Amino acid sequence: MSLLIDAVVAQAQGNIGYQEGPGNDNKFAATAKHPNHQPWCATFIVACFAKAGALAAVKSTSSCIDLLKWGKTKKAIVELKDAKRGDLILMDFTGSKIPQHVGIASKDFNPQLKNIETIEGNTSDSGSQANGDGVYRKVRPAQFVLAVVRPQWSN
Repeated sequence: MSLLIDAVVAQAQGNIGYQEGPGNDNKFAATAKHPNHQPWCATFIVACFAKAGALAAVKSTSSCIDLLKWGKTKKAIVELKDAKRGDLILMDFTGSKIPQHVGIASKDFNPQLKNIETIEGNTSDSGSQANGDGVYRKVRPAQFVLAVVRPQWSN
């Protein structure tokens, strides 16, 4: 299991600094077999899992809402305090209780600082956090984390 987690996180790390083209054009859509030119944070996640040979561990969807539903169906939602490297971190920046964004945890939850380090696609360094221009490492405070979905590594 840890080898798959390492492989997924390595795929995400290897894309830090990638920048999208016009109209959300991105290289991850083809790998994930998702439509291109749409918000692609979940597509980035799926592509990382696919490239790591771990696609069976997550739902192949381009929707954060579907990832949350899948996590609930699979009983794979874990408390933020238990979030581990390789988990999917669904974020709500508006307080709507609807996920607008997702990233891969690159470290375990930090209980002292109450945050988690992630690698995310379709975010930005300084602009929109839910529909940005590339792949970035982020540190997300607990207040923005809506749910943590644990991939089904044993599948």
